[in-house]
Order: sequence, then C-alpha cells, then structure tokens
Amino acid sequence: MKKYLLLFWPLSQLLLSFGQEKKESYYQLTVKLDNAPFDYLFLCDYTGGNDVLFLGQQSAIDTWRFHIPDTVVEQAEFMKLMVHTFDTISNTAKEVRFIYNGDGREVAISNIGVEDSNSLIHASYIGSSIFENGASFTGGGEDKKTLFGDLISEDFELLANAPESDINVRSQDPYFSWFMSYGSSEKSYEEYLISYENLAKKYPSSRYLITYLSSNLANFKTKEDVNRVYLNLSNRHKDTKWARKIQRYLMGSFQNMELVSLASDAHEQLVVDSSKLNLIVFSASYCIPCIEEIPILKKIHSELGKELVLTYVSIDEKKNIGRFEKLLKEYEIPWRTLYAFEKLREVEDAFHLNGIPHSLLVYPDGRMEIIDPRRKVDFKKLYSESLLLL
Repeated sequence: MKKYLLLFWPLSQLLLSFGQEKKESYYQLTVKLDNAPFDYLFLCDYTGGNDVLFLGQQSAIDTWRFHIPDTVVEQAEFMKLMVHTFDTISNTAKEVRFIYNGDGREVAISNIGVEDSNSLIHASYIGSSIFENGASFTGGGEDKKTLFGDLISEDFELLANAPESDINVRSQDPYFSWFMSYGSSEKSYEEYLISYENLAKKYPSSRYLITYLSSNLANFKTKEDVNRVYLNLSNRHKDTKWARKIQRYLMGSFQNMELVSLASDAHEQLVVDSSKLNLIVFSASYCIPCIEEIPILKKIHSELGKELVLTYVSIDEKKNIGRFEKLLKEYEIPWRTLYAFEKLREVEDAFHLNGIPHSLLVYPDGRMEIIDPRRKVDFKKLYSESLLLL
C-alpha cells in the first residue's frame, strides 16, 4: 500500500491553481457518482511514489471535476480516486472503487485514467467494503514509524460510459498484461496473450493499454509475444515515453549506465568488460526471493566466472543501503555490487523492472534479454551461451 499524507491537500490545490495561472494545457475529468455518501473527492497520482493529490471541484450534487495538467497525464501510470488519505486518528484511508457487471463478469477497478481532453466516469453507489490492515502511513521524524489501518472502499457500480473511455477499456481487463485475472478465473499463458491481442485490436488507441503493456514487459515470455500485442495498437500514443520504452525493449539493445559503487567510492558502469557475458541481477535488502536465489547465483559465479561477469544492483533507497551491505557480508557475496538509489526511476524504466529479483543477460554484441536463473531453461541457457565464448 502506498503512503499518503493528508497535509498534501493544500499543496494539491496550489499545484492545480498554479497550472491554471500559467494557462497550462490540461485534461478535464468529470466524475458523477450517484448517491455518493461524501462531499469531497480527490484524484491521487501515485506513479513512482509521487502521491500528488488534486481536489475535485464540486460542480453539482454528486459531481466533481478535475483539471489535470497534461504534463501529469503524460507521465501518469497509476491514478485513483480517494475520499480521504490516511487518517491518523481513525487509522483508516478511504478510496473509491468501481464495479463492472456485464458479460457474465463482475470486475473491480481501483485505478483510473483519462483518454481524451474531456472524460466522464458515471457510476452509482453500492456500499462500502473494508479491508483490514489495507492502508499504511509512515510519519516523519527520525524513527519514521509506520502505522497500519483499515482501507475503506466506497464501491460504485459503473453505468453507461463512452465505449472508448479509459474506464470502459479498464473494465474489460483491469490487469492487462499482468497475466492474472480478477477472482478465481484461470487461463493459460497463451489464452491470456490472445485476450491481450484481441483487446488491443478492439481498442487500438487506448492510452491505458499502451501504458500497462509498457509497464509489464517482463511478464511476457518473449519479445515476439510483446510485439504480437504492440502491433495492434495505433499510432495515437506511439510518440510517448511508454511507446519508446516498448520499442527499446523490442530492439533488445543494452544502454550502459553509471551507478554508485561503495567499494570504490565512485561511479562505475554496469558493464565494464563487454567481451564477456554480463549477468546483471537487481535485488534489495527486503526481498526474500532475492535471498533465496543467492545459492543459484553463487553456483553460476563459481562455475562460469571466466566467461560471465555477475553484478548485483541494489534498488534499496539510500537510507536502507546499510541493510543491503549487511546482507552482502552475511551471505559472503563475492561479486561486484552497485547501488541505484540516485537513479531508481531511471533504472526501473531502462531495464524493465516489474519486480525483483530481476535479471538481465547482456551479450558481447550489446544485445540484452530478461532472464531468470531460477528457471531451469534459463539456468541452462547461461551455461550454453558461456560455452559459445570458449
């Protein structure tokens, strides 16, 4: 759960008014919530931990309008509607969730977005759902104590919305490119892939689809599978950072980057020796699967060290790098470690991080591919590719 601070409310008003004074281009989102049991509504952009709030202007009973700067929309990946952020008195946060009922499906939608310069979401109140310990808040001060509380979801049933609207496309699959479903429905990988192709064909100009495809590239087994979906999308959003990220991934070319090395007290490139295979493993002090992967990595390092260079990249925040250093000593890690705390967002975007552990195999010719040493097929591939360099 992301962390929210109610004191951001005046800042959001200032941000909104600043954009209007500068006559910045903006998107208008109108939200009509029939029988809503509240008077205030906020739009929260929590992309990359931004946690920026916009206060809705109530234009009529149960209706709010948001004016969102185009600079925010162009970068936004995750936005949602909130009634209030974490309340440290009641230890609760309250959000809006939409329920779609149609085609024999019931789907819950928490995230929203905008497609056109004027967008509308229309829904009718159903009731509240409570998720125990579903909300958290980390305060200031030296101890930065974290409080946990209940997340209250104000649920609304979606009514008729424009077919091409963001909310309607999301209602078809709110987990696009995740390879998972809402509820107990189970599909094979190929069934999910076909459904993503079909959705892209049906809504080729959707900002939501290209955004989520870009953010979930690591979930696809091959670049060809990504391309099967991407080719169905129109050119409407092909000049965005999301499209450029997909295109870089499909090209498969590695872009070197300098990160912090505490061992040398300097910045070092991710790949130093390009004559060898380079296995770059992204990890963090809080990641249990990363720790469980260490014996596999030690075996690879021990047996392939002459043909393959293994490098750790910690994605811990700066305040937590001491924990990662402790982990390195405890598990006697012999390979090089770099730290990404200065460029976390840049690293996540450039190397398609969707979770950790996350590994990249970089070839001497500059090609790059996502690989998972925990999978037998990928583990064997490291050995076969290393043999080719002998």
